[in-house]
Amino acid sequence: MILGLSSFAFGWSIGVGENSPTRPMTENELVGATASNGLHCLQMGDNLPLHTFSKERMLALKAILEKSNIRLEVGARKLTAEHFQRYIELAAFFNSPLIRFVIDGDDYQPDLITVTSLLKSFVPELEKRKITLGIENHDRFRAKDLADMMKTVNNKHVGICLDCVNSM
Repeated sequence: MILGLSSFAFGWSIGVGENSPTRPMTENELVGATASNGLHCLQMGDNLPLHTFSKERMLALKAILEKSNIRLEVGARKLTAEHFQRYIELAAFFNSPLIRFVIDGDDYQPDLITVTSLLKSFVPELEKRKITLGIENHDRFRAKDLADMMKTVNNKHVGICLDCVNSM
């Protein structure tokens, strides 16, 4: 196990939804906080969405992560095929062994069958790239639904990222 931080640990410093501070914490400051606490893993969630970064910004982030000896894990929201493919590419770019995904988006709430089918279709690419997908439990799907999804997909590269506070 590698101990680390999540961008959500600094939710109010980075910003949450439309609530953004005057000067939001940057990814470089987040890497600095991770390193200064002697940690070697950083998960950047959808409150600091990597898919919005320019190529230059991604290269700079990758360089500071490598210099600081910090592994990046990528996180996103809105599990569509296009968005999932983009995050697989981002995970590969950053050498991230894990993608954490919240299924829903503001305007996107697929049913269980749609999500399960999508996951099964991406298993070969996850296997090829040696990336694990962690589906975050969220408030819409029950634990039994998520368990059924995992039984149907039945692959070691797809699992549940259990956030026990999400049920509160």
